[in-house]
Amino acid sequence: MEVTEIKGDIKTLDQKVETMDKRLEKVEDSYAILVKDIADLKGVKSLIIPMVVAFLSAVVTLGLRGFFLGNKP
Repeated sequence: MEVTEIKGDIKTLDQKVETMDKRLEKVEDSYAILVKDIADLKGVKSLIIPMVVAFLSAVVTLGLRGFFLGNKP
């Protein structure tokens, strides 16, 4: 094996490693976005129960108000 062949092989390996680094950065970015989206989804999920309770209390309040105001003697 000649020195020029080894230098060519090293240059090829350097290019492949650089390409792998770029792909790894893309995967890491996608992972970070996915983790953030999942955290946001958990935040929204925790707000569902208070929203349902608020809606039901508004409906009950309107129902009771209508019942008592509608039945005046």
